[in-house]
Amino acid sequence: MKLKKQLPTFAIVVILAAVAYQQQQQSDTAVPADTSRQLGPKRQYDARNDSYSDALKTLWTAVYPHTGKTLYCDAAFSTDNRRERKKYVNAEHIYPMSWVSRALDCGSRKACRENSPRFRAIESDLHNIYPALIDVNKARSNYRFGPVAGEKRRFGVCDFEVDERKRIAEPPSAKRGEVARSMLYLSYQYQLPLDKKTQTLMRRWDGIDPPSDEERRREKIIHREQGRENPFIRRYPFKRTSD
Repeated sequence: MKLKKQLPTFAIVVILAAVAYQQQQQSDTAVPADTSRQLGPKRQYDARNDSYSDALKTLWTAVYPHTGKTLYCDAAFSTDNRRERKKYVNAEHIYPMSWVSRALDCGSRKACRENSPRFRAIESDLHNIYPALIDVNKARSNYRFGPVAGEKRRFGVCDFEVDERKRIAEPPSAKRGEVARSMLYLSYQYQLPLDKKTQTLMRRWDGIDPPSDEERRREKIIHREQGRENPFIRRYPFKRTSD
């Protein structure tokens, strides 16, 4: 009879132990706190906050809520009519994503997007994404930036020149600082390579073409929306500790 009286207590102990074990298992497998938004070389990556499609929505609704101008050619566009805007203007990665795929050795862009949180973070970072005329974006391809001598203009009044043989693109002089600060930022933030020649040129462009009011406005909005600053704009002239 005493054993029968003790059974309910024993059952309760077993149930409580099972509940405690389940809670411990859930704690062990919980997603860690998001550390993907810190600045600097020791950054960690969390794909929960790094969606390229979400970044594009932010670009066209928060960064350019109604109107804007493309980076290379200052071509005006409206974001109120998405269908019309998509005929002429799309998003350009200043530091090409093909370079990123190669640097991370993660395969095709699709494979990198599926398997690399670091790639997803880079792909969605709006400090490296600018509006561009589709034809200009296509012509730039993934060419490195540099001087193009004697090249005829292909885009009317837009002084964007391309040397397809040497695979070099040259933006207008008034846009070179923006290009440089995007390239330098991505290299610094994600430890991505820049060859010595390109790095020297980007630093020169950064020095002779300081951030404009529009560039600072854009940086502030991106900082607010994504939690990441571009120190090459916000703290201009920014000197890295390795410099």
